[in-house]
Amino acid sequence: MFKIIIFLILVIKNLFSLWQGYDIYRTGAKGLGCSAFSAIANDSSAIYFNPSGLVQIRNLTIFYTLDAQLKIESIERTIRPELKITYDVPALLGFILPFKNNNYNTTIGLSAYSLFQRKIPTEFALYKFAPTIAFDLFNNFAVGLSPGLVYSTYVGKSSLGKWGFNLQFGGLLRLKSNIRIGLNYYFKTKVKRYKDTQTFPDILTIGSALPLTEKIILGFDIEYQNWKGISEISDGIEQAPIENIKTGLFKTIHPKIGILFLEEKTGAHIRTGFLTDTYIEYDVKSENYRHKTQFLWSIGLGGYALKIVKVEATLVDSYLMHFINNDNNRIETIQITVEYRFE
Repeated sequence: MFKIIIFLILVIKNLFSLWQGYDIYRTGAKGLGCSAFSAIANDSSAIYFNPSGLVQIRNLTIFYTLDAQLKIESIERTIRPELKITYDVPALLGFILPFKNNNYNTTIGLSAYSLFQRKIPTEFALYKFAPTIAFDLFNNFAVGLSPGLVYSTYVGKSSLGKWGFNLQFGGLLRLKSNIRIGLNYYFKTKVKRYKDTQTFPDILTIGSALPLTEKIILGFDIEYQNWKGISEISDGIEQAPIENIKTGLFKTIHPKIGILFLEEKTGAHIRTGFLTDTYIEYDVKSENYRHKTQFLWSIGLGGYALKIVKVEATLVDSYLMHFINNDNNRIETIQITVEYRFE
């Protein structure tokens, strides 16, 4: 009887545990495919990557992003790959409405998307619901602000959800010869439900975009992830201390590089990028959470399917790159963004 009681206590504790590990989630197929997008930010992906870039959008735009993730456990010649698949529909949803006053642009938007999540195997997500405003502060410098509510939950278990607030700030400096410098900052986020609280990292990205030719744009970002102070507290007790938070290059400082081809000449383009990133993983042996780094490669393409409909598609690979870095979580991400751009 005593063993049964202990077993039930452990099961209940596991069911109501707030953390099962998570990834920083990036949404918007074009921005994800380029990897380094903070200084480009010229489509709906700017909602996530740099809200100040919305001043570059000239038409009323309604957009949504579909997301599919699959984890490849192993691939053998004689058997089918072992796959786990999950979907997020939509991963990004909203609209953008631009206004123009002489040489200065103002743009507003409303969107819903995910900031952090782990869809395999736990179905955890932190969603943000926010208005966005972007405007030209000077002729060549724009700023963007996105304050919004956030809601963390296990998908299908809304009773366990917690609410909080997130603030995002962005800046975009447009220099001569179309050289651009971008900045995006997500402030630290805390969600709460009764005595349960969870704190997520703040993220700062600074980047540049350089036209190499009329057909090629090179993007480069440096992202700083501040994991200090993140926690998960249940009934006043720290449930999941994170061990071995290492700092430095590829730990909390992550370079991202990307190239867009044909961007300035046609409505269609291809893109590819490389980035490093961090995720949180639960370690069964130590019963603690580990701070791990992975190397990712992205590739995508986009173009107009109809006169007012633009489609972007991107694949982000973790499985092939795990042969370089064993800590990769081997989760492949596919995103498709559809934009309706009205005249």
